[in-house]
Amino acid sequence: MPRGRPIPALTLTPDERETLERWTRRPKSAQALAQRARIVLACAAGKSNTMVAAEYRVSQPTVGKWRGRFLRGRLDGLLDEPLLAEYSPDPHPFQRGSIACTGTEFCSLSIVETKNRQVRYSRWLKENVDLPEGIEDFHIHLSGCTASCAQPQIADVSLRGMKTRKDGEPVEALDIGLGGGLGENPNFADWVVQRVPADEVPGAIANLVAGFAEERSEGETFREFVVERDEEELAELCEPEETSYEDPYMHNTKQTWYPYAEEDDLDSSPAPSPADD
Repeated sequence: MPRGRPIPALTLTPDERETLERWTRRPKSAQALAQRARIVLACAAGKSNTMVAAEYRVSQPTVGKWRGRFLRGRLDGLLDEPLLAEYSPDPHPFQRGSIACTGTEFCSLSIVETKNRQVRYSRWLKENVDLPEGIEDFHIHLSGCTASCAQPQIADVSLRGMKTRKDGEPVEALDIGLGGGLGENPNFADWVVQRVPADEVPGAIANLVAGFAEERSEGETFREFVVERDEEELAELCEPEETSYEDPYMHNTKQTWYPYAEEDDLDSSPAPSPADD
């Protein structure tokens, strides 16, 4: 005769299963969340708390805790932690695919501001640009100089710090490269547009994504799309444009004695990114 309280059955909807499986696979998911997702999936497969605890090397009370939280709160029950309330476990592709080097704030080599700018770029793109159906990852790497600490050569969109003039004034600018990546068919990005004023870069990316969505073949990846086109075609797709994006660091942030001009307010940093951003 079985002892103890009966374990309530745990069943999943197709959408819940898809989300849990995505949390276990995504490399940037919080590891604690990925572990909770694995536990719930194992419970949904009909395994007992004892079996799940042995499989994932956790205690039986831990399995019971997350089984119970899921039954009471479903997916939201797994997010009931202060850290996950502040940082999203499943950020938008423009945000989870963003990488920036140290930039002028702390690096003597960088010639443009990077980290604050990259956060602002990703937020603007999230709010204003729709990725084509089926594109779940999109990497944008911003390096403040040619040293390439942000590894821009292996990003879908590569950004590299430069200087230019706009309306007769010196401003921060970025070169734009396309089509880099690792994994199957690795490739270095090709630099297709040079010295784009920093406030026109989000518009260039928006135009590029719109062209990709309009011209891509069914199931075609962004890297495949880039490889099939020459630099002139890509440069036309990646047309710089002023938009609603505002850049607070357009002036020359590089100083010989300190990385920011006196009027720069470092307290206005947009990081950290809340979970709902």
